[in-house]
Formats: sequence, structure tokens, C-alpha cells
Amino acid sequence: MDVGAGVDGGGPRNLRRVHGSTLTPSPGRNIRHRTRMSAAAILRRYERDGGCSCSPVRATSVTTRNRPGSATRRGPIVNATRAPEYTSSIAETSLGPVEYAVVGTGAPVVVLHGSPGGIDAAALMARMLPRDRISAILLSRPGYLGTDLAGRTTIDEQADLVAALLDHLGIERAGVYTWSGGGPAGYRFAVRHPGRVTALVANAAVSRAYELPHQDLPTRLLFTTAPGQWLMRLLAAHQPQQFVQGTLSSEGDLGPEELTARVEQVFADPDARQFVLDLGPASMPDKVRRAGFRNDLDRFAEITSLELGRITAPTLVVQGTADADLPPAHSTFAAAAVPGAELLTLDRGTHLALYIHPDAAAAQARVVDFLLRR
Repeated sequence: MDVGAGVDGGGPRNLRRVHGSTLTPSPGRNIRHRTRMSAAAILRRYERDGGCSCSPVRATSVTTRNRPGSATRRGPIVNATRAPEYTSSIAETSLGPVEYAVVGTGAPVVVLHGSPGGIDAAALMARMLPRDRISAILLSRPGYLGTDLAGRTTIDEQADLVAALLDHLGIERAGVYTWSGGGPAGYRFAVRHPGRVTALVANAAVSRAYELPHQDLPTRLLFTTAPGQWLMRLLAAHQPQQFVQGTLSSEGDLGPEELTARVEQVFADPDARQFVLDLGPASMPDKVRRAGFRNDLDRFAEITSLELGRITAPTLVVQGTADADLPPAHSTFAAAAVPGAELLTLDRGTHLALYIHPDAAAAQARVVDFLLRR
């Protein structure tokens, strides 16, 4: 969506993760080459620096994460002069507590993050949604951040929880925008609550069984230990270009020349660059995301059918053709299985294509129009 890799369709490539930064085995001058550190060296530096949690460039953490029943929590500030992207609260729904936030005004759209993720990742996804036309309903799925797993483990239970949150908010119908590991819950919400979905956009979303490939020891150390996660944050803060290069290398099957050109394009676009840098910390399997991530992997491996043929809502499936995290076959399968679904492909696009591809602006406009059914 980890122990270093998420919904990864490229087989057991090491040091790869679902939408987030990674160290990669790709050729050339990449992050892994520049940061070849032993586990002992990572631990020594981590301890020397006091176990600091370094945030990405220009991103700051506003408050500590809360748990159900505690005070509201503000999301990340993109830079020192901007207001927080969201303020989260806990909704006491009929199916238990859910961390959520609503940003913008207009047509309601539920935003379902991937694996790992949380409401902070949902907020990053929602940056492309115009706040004067769409009211984005962000949430942490069970097991992530402020939403306890608390028995809401199955995909159907998580889909029903979305309906319970809408009930709590007094919203009868809403669009659904889902990415990557949020796909199964989004698809099943559309199946189980057809009258409540105005439109469904599934971006590089899991649509059938998925099992995590094997990871080697360096991968597990980087993404499942506090020192390794600290190192990734350090890289984002102090070597942003190498961090972006490593991310794009792991998120897509791009050749060396393609990768160089894509990194230059992303770094020339402040919004795309910041998206990549901000996404890393929001998609690490740290202690406040680990339960949800492990549960997701267990549930994804058990999928036999999401019954996509029962979806009646207008559906748009988006997919980059060079996605190395989720096999594009997941999206072509979904587009064929959902009656009347449309498939929007981004040529040579990675798992982050909808946000950083050269044609991302046009694709985002298409997504917005689809969610607004124009």
C-alpha cells in the first residue's frame, strides 16, 4: 500500500514501498548509493542525534497525534506562512470512533488513503481538489493514526465505517476518491452502499488479491525500525533531490534517461516536489500506522472477489503505465469489471502519476470534473 514495500507489482524488488520514498536498487547515482550505511551505523547516528524526527523540507508537525477521545489535531503546515491543511476530530459513529476532517466547501467527496497512510496522506491526496467546489472528507482508516483498529478489520467493515461517518456528518451521498491500498474499501463501499455514491475515482487502486513480496534485511531495517525511518526523514530534509530521485525510481519502471528527465520536471514544479517530499513521512509503517498496515496486507491477501460487477456508480479508473508499485493490471481489470467504467491512463506514469506526471494537471482536471459529474 510494509515492511519496506507496499502494493508492489514488480515482484520482489527490494527497497520499494507503496507511495512513499524508498531507497532503491536502481542504477546510477541514487539514494542507496549515497547512503550505504550499516544497521549499526544507522543506530549510532540515530542515538547521537537523540532519536530526532526530522521532517521533510518546509514541512512542520503542528501537534502530536491524538487518540479517540482526545483533543483535535492539526495537520502539517506546508511552509511556515501557510495555515494547517486540516484540523482533525474524532467522530463517534455507530460503528466506533473515526479520525476525520472536512476541508473545503461544495460537493462532498470521501478521500480514502493507501497503505500505509492516514489522514495526513488523505490531505495530500486532496490538495488537487478545489476547496471552493469540493468538500473533501478526510479520514484515517482503522489502524492508522487516530482511528483504532478496534475490530474493524475486514474490508467490508471498513466500507461500512465510511457509511457510518457520512451518517454522523449528515451526508446522504458523496463522491469517493481512493488511491492504492484504499481501493478495496472504496470499491466495497460502492458495492454495499450503491445509493450513497455519486461517483467513484480509483487511482492505481488494489482491485484483487495482493501479497507483499519478500523484503531483504536492509529494507526491513529502513522501514520497520525507528532509526531507519529517521534516516528516511533526514534524507528528505537534507538531500531532497536524491530523495525525489529514489522515490521516482522505486515508484515506476523508468529507464535512466526517463528517470533523470522526470526528476528534473518534478523539481522544477514546486507543488509536485513538495508532494513527493511530504508523502514520505505520511506513508511510513511507523508505530501509529503499523496495525493498519499489517491488517491491510492480511486482508488484501484474502481477497477472492470485490464483486466489482455490482458497482452502479459512475467510475473512473486512473493508472500510470509504468507503475512499479501496483501492477497496472489491477486497474485494467477494474475498468473491465465495473459496468461502464472509464480508464484514464498516463503514459509512462509511475504510482504517483496523478500528482507528478507531465500531464498531471489535465488528469487532475478530469478527475475533478468526474467527481462533480460535469
